[in-house]
Parts: sequence; structure tokens; C-alpha cells
Amino acid sequence: VSTWFKTTSSGAILSISNKLYPSTPDQYAPIFYLGTDFKLRGGVYLASGSAPAFVTAGTYNDNNWHHVAYASTPTTES
Repeated sequence: VSTWFKTTSSGAILSISNKLYPSTPDQYAPIFYLGTDFKLRGGVYLASGSAPAFVTAGTYNDNNWHHVAYASTPTTES
């Protein structure tokens, strides 16, 4: 999964949900999101509330374009 993003605020960048737009989902899980500290976090989240696969050292709320990609196998994430 990959996407480009440009933002100045925190929140979901790419997520999955149980309903199609424009309906409001009952459940969703972010794949990529910017935390309130503006660090990029990502990975596949389980219902058990697992931690993100990665958290960047730098921040990305600079209103510039950034590319992020995520790949996984049954035993690894990158």
C-alpha cells in the first residue's frame, strides 16, 4: 500500500472502514496517520489494539508532498 500526502494537521491519511463513502463508518482502522506530535505512524492494526508497525523520527506537518509505502508478509512488516 502506498500513498502521497500533504498536510499541516494530525489525523488519518489512509484508512479502511466497514462502510463506503459518503456513509459514516461504525468501525475503521488507520493504515497511515499523523499523530498529534506530527510523526507518521503506520501498519495494519488488529482489533486487539496492536501498536503501529512504524513511527517516524521526523515530523511531516510541513505542507509539502511526502510518499509513504507499507508492505507486509505473515511474519514481517516494512
